Amino acid sequence: MKTNDNKTILILSIVTIALVIISLSLLLNNKIFANQHNNQPASYPIKNEIKIFMNVKKELSLEVGSELPKISDYYDNYEEQDKEEIKYYLADQEVKLEDITTIKDNKYYLKAVNEYKVVINDQDESLLKVIDLTPPTIKLQELTITEGDKYNITSFIQEYNDNSNDSEYNATYLDESKASLTKEGHYEIKLKVCDKSGNCTDGITKLTINKKPIVTTKKPTTTTTTKKYVKDVQEKVIIASEAIKYGVKKETYYTVTYKLYSDGSKVESSRTAPEQDINFTTFNGTVSQMSNEAKSLYSSQSSSRNTILEETNRFRADVDVPALTLDYDLSIIATIKAIELAYSNNFDHIRPGNKGCFTLHDEYFGQKTLGNIYNALAENLAYNSSTDLRACEQWHNSSTHYATMINPRLTKIGIGKYTLNGRTYYVQEFAGA
Repeated sequence: MKTNDNKTILILSIVTIALVIISLSLLLNNKIFANQHNNQPASYPIKNEIKIFMNVKKELSLEVGSELPKISDYYDNYEEQDKEEIKYYLADQEVKLEDITTIKDNKYYLKAVNEYKVVINDQDESLLKVIDLTPPTIKLQELTITEGDKYNITSFIQEYNDNSNDSEYNATYLDESKASLTKEGHYEIKLKVCDKSGNCTDGITKLTINKKPIVTTKKPTTTTTTKKYVKDVQEKVIIASEAIKYGVKKETYYTVTYKLYSDGSKVESSRTAPEQDINFTTFNGTVSQMSNEAKSLYSSQSSSRNTILEETNRFRADVDVPALTLDYDLSIIATIKAIELAYSNNFDHIRPGNKGCFTLHDEYFGQKTLGNIYNALAENLAYNSSTDLRACEQWHNSSTHYATMINPRLTKIGIGKYTLNGRTYYVQEFAGA
């Protein structure tokens, strides 16, 4: 009986192994068939999409007459975008391409030396500097005069051409003694002619002075000249000056009106009562001096800072952009800028002395700011707003200022304000770490 049971178990084991082998064979054949039928490999490659971060250039300098840059020229690396729009601003006013370029063969060429703020896709900002590094071309002519005649340096310049298309130039004698020759003779005249950007061209021409002929003249008949009234002229006479701060003075003056006559004489006809005004032209404040005052005002301006910070972050929250962090150093810089605007009476991003906007940051930190401390900088200004919220409303209603406030690349903010002579200046300084 045991022998029969063992045989039965052996037969069942063999049958089970055979069925497993057949099943595996069928399964393998079906998988191969399916892969061949779908013309696909048994495994699939993995794809990974990489976005290149576009780094906008802070400024771009081009020679006047160059072709207008493309959007990609403003970036170190650029990917084509769904929206590609570029706007140019001069003194915060948008300008049309036909105002700053000449068109030839459907291409735009920069026609004047200037600096333009560039806003790309309502997000990125750059600075386009149109410069002139090319000397002008000149054509000189010889000049012949008679002893006693005077001559002007411009008389030697027959033609002047500059790539900036500006006709103004400055001409000087390389030998100043040749500026006022009077004796008979032939002279070599060497000139230096420079355009408004300081590019110069030297040239050589000739001056001939002929001897004055001797002529007999009759004694002129003496005539009496009648003095005639020409016009009224006014003159400001300062009678007192009081120093305010940073070189600025309060002056007391009156205005005198004179009657001017044909012989050059003048007679006072009236004068105003004494008046007072501020003379901003003598402003000489330094960043170090203004920094001390800005730091002394920091605590008293906390309420204004918080109001403007909350309103600005509300604008960012409306478009799902992370809130800005208040930065102490940027707030001191913003207050210095407001002081500088007030005492220089110059409401402009460009600083007194024609200094760039962000040179203030470099002077404050004592080193180059961009790349060492911050990777991006931006600035908003407002003038004579009645309240802190009104200043924010003005910025919000300006597309360029609003774009700066909600720019996700900017993560820090400094806020400052300053009032002088009844005028209040507001400043926002932004930075990206």
